[in-house]
Amino acid sequence: MAVVHLAAMTGTEVVAVIGAATSALSAAAAAWAAVRQSRELLRSARRPRLVAVHVEAPDGTVQFMIENAGQGVALAAWCAFNASGRVFGGLLGEGIIRAGERWRLRTAIPSTTRSAQGALWCVDADGIWWAWSFDGKGKHWRRSPSLNPQGYIHQFYPGLHLDLDRLAVPMHEMVFERVSGF
Repeated sequence: MAVVHLAAMTGTEVVAVIGAATSALSAAAAAWAAVRQSRELLRSARRPRLVAVHVEAPDGTVQFMIENAGQGVALAAWCAFNASGRVFGGLLGEGIIRAGERWRLRTAIPSTTRSAQGALWCVDADGIWWAWSFDGKGKHWRRSPSLNPQGYIHQFYPGLHLDLDRLAVPMHEMVFERVSGF
């Protein structure tokens, strides 16, 4: 292949060379955009999304329904909720919630309010930490944020201070059970 200097080319030839280079650059940019989009789709297919609902139990006690509404597995899944003046929570099941799986947290504590505040958190298969509030707000961290339950709750409710030592419901007063539906 012979090298031809631009000075030796006619105007039409120069325009054709510049057009070809521009087209090649556009095609390369489009290919990179497609790779990036595919990577994001793959990541989103591995993301968990934990959702919690404070439900009215037939016996008037505090209960929460928790679901992994995402497509990925939630590892090291934890929750902490504030309702009826008490704090509920802990490791969900064995700490692993598969996509579509639902859990119920039951207590014997009488429910005095229909409102609740709380946070759910886990790590996904890529090692990214995720946290969600009751109203659906979410955050993520590339590394463990090293937060305690109060710290996760503060991510969404900065003004809420809970005395976990005084308000926490002992684990033996709570039951986590897998359920088939809401």
